[in-house]
Amino acid sequence: MLHAEVEVGDGDAAVMVGNIGARNRSDPQSVRSAVYAYVDDVDAHCERAHAAGAEVIEEPADQPFGDRIYLVMDLEGHEWYFAQHLLDVSIDELRSLMTR
Repeated sequence: MLHAEVEVGDGDAAVMVGNIGARNRSDPQSVRSAVYAYVDDVDAHCERAHAAGAEVIEEPADQPFGDRIYLVMDLEGHEWYFAQHLLDVSIDELRSLMTR
């Protein structure tokens, strides 16, 4: 997956633009937009989403780039990724993980 990032303000926020992920390649029109938001406790956040009746597409899982994320879809087809940053991973470490 390729993406670009632009820091907003004093660096506390960023806007990321990326391509459609593997899950949606066969039907790219199925995704209207996606938002990637950081929360303090992604597991507790997911539990609240389940309790509220959200359609959880992917349960929380650690990612090789250092975030733990889960994915929900809203009623209009927008994807919402909620993430918690766990650790910093260098580009070299990430490349090594991706080529295994």
